[in-house]
Formats: sequence, structure tokens, C-alpha cells
Amino acid sequence: IYVDQRLRSSRNLVRHQKLMVRQIAALALWDLDLADHLVDQPEGDIFDAEAVLRTCRVALRRDGEPMQANWEAGGVDSIDGVELSHPFVLLDQGDPGGELRRRLWAAQAAELLPLIEMRRRDLVQGLARHVPCPFWIDGGKRQVRSLHELEIGSLAYVTQTHGVRGELRERAEWLARCRNTLAHLGLLGGADALDARLHG
Repeated sequence: IYVDQRLRSSRNLVRHQKLMVRQIAALALWDLDLADHLVDQPEGDIFDAEAVLRTCRVALRRDGEPMQANWEAGGVDSIDGVELSHPFVLLDQGDPGGELRRRLWAAQAAELLPLIEMRRRDLVQGLARHVPCPFWIDGGKRQVRSLHELEIGSLAYVTQTHGVRGELRERAEWLARCRNTLAHLGLLGGADALDARLHG
């Protein structure tokens, strides 16, 4: 809520606002000074967690000393019963477990996977006139009675096998790539994550 209000007061409301809120909150956690600083960074910078956090660390920890990994120093806290390290602590330790990346991935997956599903449903409506049903896939082993049965990867494949060209096919293939990246615990870059085709 804090990050959302800060973003609303500092810039115009954008369609990808919720994604930015989730990513900033995932990085800043309980540190409101860090959240404020991240809100003021260019949107694209938030997608490179280590680089943007190093910039913030220089600005916010002017003494240059590493943050201690304890509660008293603000380096560790418990959220919902899980002990979490401050991002500056993870930076100082070299983030050996890839925790910063995992936090950003969780933020992206929570916001973008439902959007991909919504865009898949929109795509089905546009493809209905190009791909008549029923038809067979998987080498004739499975009959598709409605395009609504297909997840985005299969839908992208169907655009290829049915000779669909242009924007519909490109959108289906792009959505499938985005979904596959997130499904395999990968992060989307700013260009894909902020693309208007995803946010409607």
C-alpha cells in the first residue's frame, strides 16, 4: 500500500502500476527509505535488481559500511514467520542463493501470469475465424473442439500449423515465450514486462 501510494503521488498512473508496486515491495521489504529511493528510479532500472540496489546502497548508506546481518541493524527481519535478509545484506554477501532474483521472479509471476491468461483468452477470440474447430493435434492423438481448451504454448503452435500470419501469430508466440520464461523461474526484462500487449 505504501509503495502504491508513493508511485501514485510521484508519477502518472500507468497500466503496469501493479507490477512496479510488486517489484519495488519485493526488493525493499520493510525498508521504507529504500522503497522511496526505488520509486524515484527509472522504471527500467527496477528490472536489474543488483544494479539498482547498488545505486540505492551508495545513496542511502553513506558510511559505506556493510549492513550487519542482524535485526538490531535492520539487516534481518521476520515476515509471516519467515526470516528474510535485507537486500543490502544479500548484496554484501554476493547473494549466493539468488534470493534477489527469486523475489523479483515471485513479484513478476504473481502479476504477469494472470495477465498472460487474460491475453490468451483475448487471442482466442481473434483466432476463431482463422482456425476452424474441431481439429487434431499431437499427431492426431487429441481432438480440439474449442480453442479455449488450449494453453498459450499450444495456441502458439496451432497458429504455426494452421498458417496464421501477422500480428495474431506474433502475439501468440510472444505470449508463449513470456509464459515459458516465467514458468521456468526466469525473469522478464523491462521491454517484455512493460509491453502494452500484456497490460491491455
